[in-house]
Amino acid sequence: MGTFGEAHADDTYLGELCIGWPRGLHLLLKAGYRLDTQELLVYALHFGYLESVVVLLNDGNPAIHGTHLWVASRSSNTEAFELVARALAERRRKLQKLAERHLPPSICESLGLPINCALDSRATLVFSTLQDHGIPIDPSLFLDQLWDGDTVYNVSYDRRSAEILFNAGFQDFEEGEIGMEQTQEDFEEGEIGMEQNEEDFEEGEIGMQQNQGMSTLMRVADPDSYPFYTSLHNTLKVMGFLISKGANPHRQRVEDRQTASHILGSWLSHSLRESVVFELRNMNSLTVYQPIARANSSQVRAAVFEVFRTLRSEIDRETGDILKDFFLSYHCDSCSCACSENGCFPSTMFFRELITWTDSPPNIQALAETIRFLSEQRRVGSVEAFHDTIAPTVLRVCIFEHLELTHTCCKEIPHAFFGKPKLADIMEDFLHIRDEQRYLIEEVDNLTDFFLSKYREIGLGLPEFLLEYWSIEIQKVPAPDPQEVEAIKRVGVILDE
Repeated sequence: MGTFGEAHADDTYLGELCIGWPRGLHLLLKAGYRLDTQELLVYALHFGYLESVVVLLNDGNPAIHGTHLWVASRSSNTEAFELVARALAERRRKLQKLAERHLPPSICESLGLPINCALDSRATLVFSTLQDHGIPIDPSLFLDQLWDGDTVYNVSYDRRSAEILFNAGFQDFEEGEIGMEQTQEDFEEGEIGMEQNEEDFEEGEIGMQQNQGMSTLMRVADPDSYPFYTSLHNTLKVMGFLISKGANPHRQRVEDRQTASHILGSWLSHSLRESVVFELRNMNSLTVYQPIARANSSQVRAAVFEVFRTLRSEIDRETGDILKDFFLSYHCDSCSCACSENGCFPSTMFFRELITWTDSPPNIQALAETIRFLSEQRRVGSVEAFHDTIAPTVLRVCIFEHLELTHTCCKEIPHAFFGKPKLADIMEDFLHIRDEQRYLIEEVDNLTDFFLSKYREIGLGLPEFLLEYWSIEIQKVPAPDPQEVEAIKRVGVILDE
């Protein structure tokens, strides 16, 4: 007689043999064979056996994981994704009903359970709360690590997938935003998150704390929350769909007053940078493992032009409106870093990443070409007005990087926890760094005013001003002494180079 493990392996093998024979799969499940229905569901979705998908969902009753959604979203048959989305929504509703039936009303209220919608990003919290209270949970309702506080829309591949998820019942876009009504006074400089307990930031709980206050739109705009690769274009399309269904792009996160546009900024720049680097590698016939030598201005310009030539064909009215809202937004976060004057705009997040794409001076060439491309998008208004709007942000970020100051942005706080210092220590380090660099910060203020006045006086477009005036004149400004810079870096945790 074989062991249980051998018997289970034999059952799984039988299931794999029957994956293209739904009738046989149905008979095996009804006969009590121990099939790995989760793995078989992946196979059925991958090979497009829709009848087997139906059998596995109905008879096998597997837990739906992110992998199932991801594989189904890449199927040419929309019905496969619809089947999985509906099955997932049904299981999420059962999970919520389990919580409402067994947990005290006060706890259910604190969980922020949605009304007439399927649980999305709160599913992980609901699941863990049920476990903490010793409530038995059916295996079909189990979650995998891909759902760790994130939204199902992070697994949707494109606008079509997002629409299917919405129709299945995932419609509570703001469910993660607890405490959004906090006032600006709660975010005085140096007090971001200071009221939180040290225990809140123990290892393993940081992500949950940082995710609180995140709307669905913010999660979609955050590349770090994606379990699988997705393109920037598809992300913009999904964001456009969610906005059309009522998601608020101007909702601010409680901990730092950032909007979805702020979170999108870094990814927008990073995505463009990766595309430019890819083009530079192609120009030099390099593999992904070979380093790129210092690129010259003509190469950078050609690479940027090629990337934007492709991107131009992908921008439609919907994605264009998102970019317009992004670059013309005046929503400030609670950042106290000198890279911005009174908090970062979404465009600050974009340009501060963009300015460090390549070694100077070609990075200014990339910056100029990017601004030229953005100026061509008619939805941002007249070219002159657009340049005037972004000029203060662009010039300040350029000067900040030239003087090699240290970033003390809100966005740097989560990364500091890898070393597990106390939050109070991090804020003290920030204050220490700003105090040590106060003279350089004054220089940033003065130079920004100077170059901004010259920009208005000379009358060139912003790209031309950066290339023909700023890049030359800024070299006359002495760089900080390396020993002084090193002394400043020894003050505390260095969060950004």
